[in-house]
Amino acid sequence: MITNLGDLTLGECSPGALALQGAGLAGIGLALPNLLAQIAALQAWTPQPINLSVSLNLAHQIVLGIEAAINFSLPVPDISAMIALIKALLDALLNILQTIQIHFDFLASFNAHFSTGGIQALRHQGAANSCGTELNGVVPDAAYSESVILMARAPEARGALNALMVVA
Repeated sequence: MITNLGDLTLGECSPGALALQGAGLAGIGLALPNLLAQIAALQAWTPQPINLSVSLNLAHQIVLGIEAAINFSLPVPDISAMIALIKALLDALLNILQTIQIHFDFLASFNAHFSTGGIQALRHQGAANSCGTELNGVVPDAAYSESVILMARAPEARGALNALMVVA
């Protein structure tokens, strides 16, 4: 028995792939604001001049720290190490953001394919050789089989099908 499922879009033909794409985009949407906030905070950080009394107090604390470091043979603190660390963190976050962008672009590239119509879907239930003489000898005989036939009714529909599955 052959049942006409109608003229569908690729997204309607493949709801699992459509849901997977949606989940991937939602995951990116949840992670992206936090990542962007971290990058913005790191980019906004700059050493700021402070007032004289605070500077003197800070200098005194630095001298005490240097003396303690000398007494314990520790390295002297250096702001360039802090700046290098922040730069490394910023570079790592930017790399993560670029990777997310690549994944987003890949997932978003399917939007046009999923909305492409002109795909006629047929469902076959029964013996494999009852689907049509063209399948005799191509599909092994079986007492019972189920299949879905997707027919591209326009070149763009075939392109959409090619993007998601093997259509030789």
